Amino acid sequence: MSSEKIGGCLFTAEIGFEKIVFTFKHGVESERHEVRPADIQSVSVESDGSTKLRIRLHRDLTVPSTLAESVTLKNALERVLEEVKEAELRMKEAARELRVEIATKGVHDTNILPERDYEKSPDD
Repeated sequence: MSSEKIGGCLFTAEIGFEKIVFTFKHGVESERHEVRPADIQSVSVESDGSTKLRIRLHRDLTVPSTLAESVTLKNALERVLEEVKEAELRMKEAARELRVEIATKGVHDTNILPERDYEKSPDD
C-alpha cells in the first residue's frame, strides 16, 4: 500500500502500512510524531471534533481537527488498521500451518532446512 496523505487546518498525516507520520502546525513551528499502525489500539472522534488515537504502551495522541477532518482521518486510519490486522492474521496462520507441518512430517520432510544447514555469512 502506498501512503495516503490527509490534511487539516492544524495537521497533516501521511498514512502508510509501516508507519503513520503526523505533523502538527503551531504557527511557524511544527511538531512531528511517528506511530506504527500495529501500535494503535483504537481511533475515536472526540466531542470537540478532535481525533484521539489510543496507542499501546504510549501516551494517547490527540489530533486537533474539525469534525469533518476527524471523520476523514478516522476512516483512513481504520482502513490501514484493518489491513495491518489482516496481515498479522495471515502471518499467524502461516506460522501455525508451518508448526503443524513440522509436527506431522518432521523438519526433514519440509522445504525448510534446520538452522545448522544454513551457512553463516560474515554479516550475521
